[in-house]
Amino acid sequence: MVVLYDVLQIEFNGTRTGFLLPNSILEKPDEQSDGPKSRVGRFLVGTFFAATSVIAVVRRSEHQPHMDDESFLSALSTEAFERLESVDSDPLRLPEPWKTIVLVYSAQGVIDNGGFTYFFENDWPNKTPYEEFASAYDRIGKHGAATALRNAVAVMGLAHAETQIDERREYIEKNGNEHDPTVAGWDDDAIVGDETVMTSLAQWIRTQNSRK
Repeated sequence: MVVLYDVLQIEFNGTRTGFLLPNSILEKPDEQSDGPKSRVGRFLVGTFFAATSVIAVVRRSEHQPHMDDESFLSALSTEAFERLESVDSDPLRLPEPWKTIVLVYSAQGVIDNGGFTYFFENDWPNKTPYEEFASAYDRIGKHGAATALRNAVAVMGLAHAETQIDERREYIEKNGNEHDPTVAGWDDDAIVGDETVMTSLAQWIRTQNSRK
């Protein structure tokens, strides 16, 4: 199976990393703006199986005790997104720590580039429940980010927000401003540009490793 995705390149402390954007962006190219989305490049992803075990990859750091966070995350994020391809882009089918890595990288990259508007205006592959993203932030200790995300979902008043794209877009249109990316009721400032998210993710992964 071959799936068409958008890949957005982000940088963390000088290290460039790619992550998958919601595939519905590709279905509506006429709706893309000249803003951050214009930096998105398309590529084809084929499904394949990554054979390395979770424990083996996480424990690579044991042999490199002084590995810095950016190198550590770069290696693991590459492995995580390769594994994501093998499960039809459904992060909920991944074991830890891969699930959390994919959820945090994906959410943080999109939010950094366009706030909650970018996060909510298109469907995620497999319509991943928003609570899964919030829970991933909670797991790595970024509770403020998790709360902001949950509150943004709650204020829309939708029973199953991740499946209701028309209603989400209607909320954005009614409460947004074409001259300001801020949408009424959303506190995405609690997440946008927070570089400590990746630091917290690296610390959490190492904590999981220490419990093996």
